[in-house]
Amino acid sequence: MFSENAIIEANDGNTYSGREEINPFFEKFFNKNSELKHLWDTKEIADDLCRQIGRLYAAEKLESTLL
Repeated sequence: MFSENAIIEANDGNTYSGREEINPFFEKFFNKNSELKHLWDTKEIADDLCRQIGRLYAAEKLESTLL
């Protein structure tokens, strides 16, 4: 999911670089926070953009967010 040269800074101030560090960070995060749920109504939008899967989705809550 992340490029080899991706860098993220977590809310705790730690920095994680590359897949080797980022993937375990998110695995630990989601296992620790397994009760959290984000519910979205999704719809396909047509604007001549596509992702690798061939679709672009808008996630709607209070605002529209393109994923």
